[in-house]
Amino acid sequence: MGNKWQYSTIVFTTDYGEDMHPDRPYKILKQIIKKYDLKDIIFHGLRHTSISLQISSGIQTQIISKRAGHSNISITHSIYSHFFDNGFKEVADKMDTFLHDKSV
Repeated sequence: MGNKWQYSTIVFTTDYGEDMHPDRPYKILKQIIKKYDLKDIIFHGLRHTSISLQISSGIQTQIISKRAGHSNISITHSIYSHFFDNGFKEVADKMDTFLHDKSV
């Protein structure tokens, strides 16, 4: 974009790097959900899904915590403690099958 690029400090920007209206990402998500007939999810739910999948993939908690913006890993553990249980392996295996099996 060269000199047309506008630097922003926010995550979601326009095609030119300008601040996007705060409601716009949510509206885009809703359009995608409708277009592909997906299960409805709130935008923040994507964050929890992402972190949960990172945990199930075996990514180090310190990395997950830092990426999530948590001030320390104890916050990550307290919020997602149920995913660190031994029983989570079964859930992770089922999610893996669900995400990779085209017939499901």
